[in-house]
Amino acid sequence: MIRRLAPLVVAAALATGYGTAFAAPVDVAPGGGDASALEAAPFQTCVSCTSVSGGPDGPSAHATALRLLGHDVSGGSSRGGSSQRDALVALPSNPVFDLAVASWETGTEVGTAPAAQSRSAVLDAAVLPAGEDSTTGGLLTVAVLESFSDAAWSGSGSHGYGASNGADIGVDNGAVVIILLHSQATSDGHDNAYVASVDGEAAGGNAGESSGMPLEVPGVVKLTLFAVDAGPDAGSAAVGTVDRLLDLPAPTAGLLTSAAQGVRPGAGSVGARPPTAGAVAAPTAAPRGAAGVPATGSGPVAGMLLVLAGAAVAAASGRRRRRA
Repeated sequence: MIRRLAPLVVAAALATGYGTAFAAPVDVAPGGGDASALEAAPFQTCVSCTSVSGGPDGPSAHATALRLLGHDVSGGSSRGGSSQRDALVALPSNPVFDLAVASWETGTEVGTAPAAQSRSAVLDAAVLPAGEDSTTGGLLTVAVLESFSDAAWSGSGSHGYGASNGADIGVDNGAVVIILLHSQATSDGHDNAYVASVDGEAAGGNAGESSGMPLEVPGVVKLTLFAVDAGPDAGSAAVGTVDRLLDLPAPTAGLLTSAAQGVRPGAGSVGARPPTAGAVAAPTAAPRGAAGVPATGSGPVAGMLLVLAGAAVAAASGRRRRRA
């Protein structure tokens, strides 16, 4: 579902001056976007992780649907105008039901509008899919632990975007869209993290700069929920980060994180400010619920996410993920 938004994001970037002259001799820093559903660095484990870059050397896109203990179980990359897609397990294409586990796809475009996109998900499913699979719509579509990244570049500026969803549910080819647990980061300040949204109306979380909600069990674990770092040329957001877990090196893990960087048109060779370490970004900038996210500090939400974050870290070293 997020994949269908890629053309809109790229088009918006190009409309504002990104991606108009691929080989221009102007020193503009590359645009980039990163997102992950779950990443546990101490265990070299990552689920639904995407990364893209667009710069003078050409665009590149990478997606890892599942990495366990440093071993890539499902994933791939693209450069130079190529595209790839695969899944760890998938049903043959059919008009009734689509299912893919640990799926991923990457693509790059070169020429006058260089760009890169990547997507991954632990699970993609669709009832009566509208196209070849669930990412093209259907009567009912579900994506679980989904991440998406996008980047564009030109001689005058660059753009980056990253987003992650806990669940992305569409009804009747997207006529109704429900997102549960989302983070999004862009290079132009549209950063947020929230609990849920229905057709773009988000609830619970933060939009714009926020240090998030800290939670701590002294001597055991320290978490931060719904942190957002929104800068002029870079941003990051996360539904949750495990900043400390026992004696493991920090940051220990991130749940539904995103980051992006770029250079505004006309900024010349000024590079983008790197995303804040440990912060993760959220869902799509153009999609459902990017604006008007009310701040939250409710105990029930914190408790729910504490359980989710704890479970994610506990499973980080041996859990299997889905497709992009």
